[in-house]
Amino acid sequence: MTTQGATPAVSTPGEPQKERLRQERETFDQHKFHENRWFTLRLAMGYAAVAVLVGVFLVCWWVFLNHAALPSVIVLAASTAFCGDVVGVVVTVWKMVFNPDFMTQLAPVTQSPPASEPSGNEPPGPEGETGQASEVVILSAKYGAGDTFRDVTGILKSISAAASTGRVCFVVSNDTLGGDPLKGIIKDLVVTYSYAGKTGSITVREFEELSLP
Repeated sequence: MTTQGATPAVSTPGEPQKERLRQERETFDQHKFHENRWFTLRLAMGYAAVAVLVGVFLVCWWVFLNHAALPSVIVLAASTAFCGDVVGVVVTVWKMVFNPDFMTQLAPVTQSPPASEPSGNEPPGPEGETGQASEVVILSAKYGAGDTFRDVTGILKSISAAASTGRVCFVVSNDTLGGDPLKGIIKDLVVTYSYAGKTGSITVREFEELSLP
């Protein structure tokens, strides 16, 4: 009588990567939520500071107009406050309008797992390298419409580097590509890439899925 052995359990190597991506997606969403709250708080504080500075400016201006009827100490204090008010306005405008670091640029937090060393028994990949398949190389990427495009090459390279399967696949959106360069307009993502020794270009509309290769 022949005894049939137990069937070995089939492992699914993709499950750990899916769980890791799910956890990192949740981390990114939490970072985005907290950044939105901090932005609202900073904006409210900025408006409050502008209102206070305007009030100080009006009081100082009234003191200057009536300096003859007021003690010199009050006039001197008003002059000092006026100078501080001007400096405060300049600093506030810089932080809220011209400072490029006021808004945190969110980027994908996914990190690629450490590459395993290829064994000598593995078959050669498409490019003739043992145990290594061809990977997509992002050459350039831009996001926008008409004559207004923003360079997003760095973001696409980060997404490509985080892809453990060697494929770049995501839905084109403002959140993924670091913001909205043209509000109220459907934009295009134009990507130039290299794969298996060949160079190609692809254009994907906003809210559609980009899949490379």
